Amino acid sequence: MNILYFCNNSLDSEIQCSRFKKITKHNVKIASYNFSNFFKNDINLYYFSKNNISILVDYIKNNNIDLIISDAESVSKKLQDKIKIPIWVYAKHSTDLFHISKMFNKADKLLTYSLFVDTDKAYRMKNYTYIRPYFANSFSSAKNEFAFYLLNNNKQKINFVKHLNISNVFSLYHEDLQNLSIKKIDSDDYISSITDSIYNIVEQNFTFYIDCFYNKKFIYYLPGYIKDMYVYTNFITRSKIGKVLSDRVDFTESTINFIDFGCHNQLHEILGE
Repeated sequence: MNILYFCNNSLDSEIQCSRFKKITKHNVKIASYNFSNFFKNDINLYYFSKNNISILVDYIKNNNIDLIISDAESVSKKLQDKIKIPIWVYAKHSTDLFHISKMFNKADKLLTYSLFVDTDKAYRMKNYTYIRPYFANSFSSAKNEFAFYLLNNNKQKINFVKHLNISNVFSLYHEDLQNLSIKKIDSDDYISSITDSIYNIVEQNFTFYIDCFYNKKFIYYLPGYIKDMYVYTNFITRSKIGKVLSDRVDFTESTINFIDFGCHNQLHEILGE
C-alpha cells in the first residue's frame, strides 16, 4: 500500500510519523508544508502554498497513493472533496479534537494517540478511536541520576541544568557549550536515557511525556511558556504521571499511575499489520 502522510511541523507530529515509518511494512511518503529540523532529507513532497491543491492532487495520482494519513494538517482537509481515496486523521490527544473533527468532517477514520488509554483517566471523545502512541524504549542497564529534556535551548533552562550539574541533556537542537553538550532527541543516547535516569525533567512536549510514561518513569515538569503552562500542569496532575516543579526543587522517587489494558493498537496495527 502507498501512503501519503501529511505531517505538521510540530515536534510531536514529526516523531510519531518517523516512528510509524520505521515500523510499518507499507510504502510511506511524507508531505510537509515547510522544511523540517527532524526529518532532514526524508520529505518527499513540500507544498509552499496552502492554496495550491493541484500540486497535491497531481502527486497523489502520479504516485498511486492508496491512503492519506494526516496529523490534523490543515492543508490535507482541502483534499476531502478533491480525491476519492480514504483519509485518516491521526492526531494527538488535545483540547482541539472537537475542532479537528469539524475540519475533517468527511474523514474515513478519526484516530487520536494518547497515553490516557493506559491510565484510569481514559476519557473518550465521541467519534474518535483512541490508540496507543509510538514510544521509545530501551533495555540499557546503565544508571544516571538526572536527564533533562529541553524543547529549545533556552538560556534560563540551561542555567538550571548547570546548577544541578546535569550532563544528560537532550533537545531538538545539538549544541556544544562550555562543560555541557546538548544532544539531539533523535539520537540513540536519548532512547537509552529514558530508562537509565532516575529523575526525568521535561519541558512541555507531549513526546517526552509519552516516552517517560511508557517506560514507567515519573515525570518532573519544569513549567515554561505561560501560554501552555496551565494545560500541561493540569494534564500532569490529573493523570498522576508526574509532578510540577516550582521554585523549590523537590525530587522524590514516585511511581506512575500506569495500567496496561493490553488492547490498544498502534497505527500500523490499525492498518492490519
